[in-house]
Amino acid sequence: MKTIEERAIEWVDSQGAGSVHPYNRQAMVDAYIAAYEELTRWNDPKESVPDHEWAVLVRITTRIYDIGSYSNKMGRWLIGTNSFGRDEVLGWREIHE
Repeated sequence: MKTIEERAIEWVDSQGAGSVHPYNRQAMVDAYIAAYEELTRWNDPKESVPDHEWAVLVRITTRIYDIGSYSNKMGRWLIGTNSFGRDEVLGWREIHE
């Protein structure tokens, strides 16, 4: 499996990226990597919670993941038929299409 940097360079060099001027090449690679890191970053629920109530990917333990949402009204995570406090969830991240 290729690293994210190898995949970024491969994409920049592909026809999908169009014609890339050498001066812009590293900026495009850096942007690709930054976008990847943002999309795959786990958020700490003790520091921040989603500002919406639609579904996010929730990490309950190091091996258990589920789909849930955070209720600002209740101040709790709603996962299936259960609810969890902010300190009971290890992490969350957006589900991107």
